[in-house]
Amino acid sequence: LTARRPGISVAEAAQELRLAPNSVSTMVSQLAADGLLARGRAVADGRSVRLTVTDEGAARVGQWRDIRAELAGRALERLPAADRGAISAAVPALARLAEQMEAL
Repeated sequence: LTARRPGISVAEAAQELRLAPNSVSTMVSQLAADGLLARGRAVADGRSVRLTVTDEGAARVGQWRDIRAELAGRALERLPAADRGAISAAVPALARLAEQMEAL
């Protein structure tokens, strides 16, 4: 989430993730301790914390995406042609569903 929305606050992240703010705060603390997230102060309001992904965090996100893409590709190759066709035909509708969910 922070990679997609640099500068997001903990409260905004909690709302978007549909989690309790204290849970997100705990996760942020751990990710910051691991060097994956950086906490900075907002320019307009020095009291609020804004989150950004560190270079190490961005690399980790990239590795995770690459692994997921590889696994999905390998899994798709194992499916029968009819199943691959059905999935391919469903992609536009699934993309629209994701857009509607994002809007909500």
